Amino acid sequence: MLEPPGGRPEAEAPRARSAGPRPVGASRCGAGAPRPARELTARMAAGDRAALGEFYEAWFERCLAMALGFTGRDESFGLDVVQEAMLRIARSVRIIPSEGELGAWVVTVVRRTALDLLRREARGRRRDRGRVATETPDPELRDRLDWLARRLESVPGCEAELLRLRFGQGGTLEQVGVAAGTSGPAVHGKLRRALQKLREAAKGEWT
Repeated sequence: MLEPPGGRPEAEAPRARSAGPRPVGASRCGAGAPRPARELTARMAAGDRAALGEFYEAWFERCLAMALGFTGRDESFGLDVVQEAMLRIARSVRIIPSEGELGAWVVTVVRRTALDLLRREARGRRRDRGRVATETPDPELRDRLDWLARRLESVPGCEAELLRLRFGQGGTLEQVGVAAGTSGPAVHGKLRRALQKLREAAKGEWT
């Protein structure tokens, strides 16, 4: 379960693309003073459906913009991310004292949800490829894949994780950079060096 500020410390939130959400707790018709984050999250934690609706209204557009930015996917996928993120927020929200802390937590939840959905999709693609490989086995290809699997076991943990996110889960350089806490160009350089090592090892094995 994800924990908001006050529990485990969360990673620093990336900057979202939109200008920002409507004030937390603002009424649906736009009238009335914004509800403070502490009051709103206390009501949400107590299961107040009206407070959950206020939160959804205030944060929906920004969460969608973040989901699209994190994944680089279309609006349909982004809406799936937002729906799942909102469910996670509703299940795990605790009292949060300030708008800044609330915003940082929401960004973290959306980012993690986006990565989880990308991983889930990638696992589905791997299962599909595995079924095809089982139906049309290629002995030489299987030998090479078995060699690669064994070789990857000796790759340093950080490099193995980057390779898994980039090629095993189909993430873009930017997405892998977000997951690894670095930039896309830095990820590209590390992946290039890791792939070069694998190519050199493969030449000695298969040529």
